[in-house]
Amino acid sequence: MKSEAEIRAELAEVELEAAKIRLEQTREANATYLADKGRRARENKQRQHQMKSDREDLARNIAECTHRQGGSPGRTNKGKGPSALRGIYFPQDERRLVMCSICSIRGGLRVWEPRKIDGVARTRKGESEAQMKARVAKFNEDLREFERLWEMAQDQLTPEAGQPMHCGRTFTFSDKEGNLAHVPHPCDGYAQGLDNRKALAA
Repeated sequence: MKSEAEIRAELAEVELEAAKIRLEQTREANATYLADKGRRARENKQRQHQMKSDREDLARNIAECTHRQGGSPGRTNKGKGPSALRGIYFPQDERRLVMCSICSIRGGLRVWEPRKIDGVARTRKGESEAQMKARVAKFNEDLREFERLWEMAQDQLTPEAGQPMHCGRTFTFSDKEGNLAHVPHPCDGYAQGLDNRKALAA
């Protein structure tokens, strides 16, 4: 039978071995955590770089697009034919949209007609005289650009092809009292606002 001193020595040896195992496990866990953290950081940096590159490619694609039909494989945005712009009319809120049938496939040109209310030369609640003038000036600038694109959209091979697409009123919404409720088009909520080229170039 082992003496008490031998038992204590053996117990101390077992505890030391267990402590070494725990230390090794902790070191392995730390090494795994740090390796995973480094991998996640690299992947995140790579994703951010790819997103930035995609945004730049998209902005370049829109900027280089002639918005005209024609071109050749690999150069589809360099057409020299009739306009590739399409005018669309939304009668429910009497608003127009111009889209390029070439570059808009990849998230390109979509320009909404500016809202007429933004061109009203009257100060709004909490708006200064200078802010009102800036708003009206921006409205006029946006309207000139929109009308230029709208006119370009009519440059087609036939007059019929230059006519705007008329969406018609296909559905209505009512509030709890049964009154007609205006619901903006999904496109109206795009983060890029009136002209998506400005956001993409930023």
